[in-house]
Amino acid sequence: MRYVVGGFMRSGTSMMMKCLEAGGLEALYSDETESLQGMRYRGGGYEPNVGGFYEGFGGEIGHGQVVKRLKRSPLLLNEKVYSVLIMRRESEEIRQSAQAIFNKDLPRGYGVQANKTMDEVESKLKTRSNIILFSLNYRDVVGNPIDAFTRLNWPIDIESAANVVDKTQCRYKKEYLDEGA
Repeated sequence: MRYVVGGFMRSGTSMMMKCLEAGGLEALYSDETESLQGMRYRGGGYEPNVGGFYEGFGGEIGHGQVVKRLKRSPLLLNEKVYSVLIMRRESEEIRQSAQAIFNKDLPRGYGVQANKTMDEVESKLKTRSNIILFSLNYRDVVGNPIDAFTRLNWPIDIESAANVVDKTQCRYKKEYLDEGA
């Protein structure tokens, strides 16, 4: 099986990739992209993705390998079978986390549009016969990783994957945010 983690940025895709790699899947990404993303987003005391971004792989995905695709890019066009996980997150959490990484104000509808985009992606993927589709909420994974990875049912060491989840990195929680801040 080939595995894909998809989602809108700031929805937990990098955390999920790090967990799946610790659980035994081979994570594919570009070292060059990792370096560029690190230079682009780090600074000012905010570390957006401790452990990396896991982005930029453009090659063929093999059996037992996992790759991250953001936004619309999980729409896989060949006929191979993929197990695809879409990470979801509350709209305002996405928006305020994105504001922190970009260091600029984003419109109030940013997170809402992010989730609408992922709704469209999920809808399209559901029509594909070569896609086995899963969806997890970022906060569910952070709150109870053992349960989340058990429901995902991918061939990973659940304990090892769950041990990677760092609740302190969940810095934007709806219940602590001022909507529109």
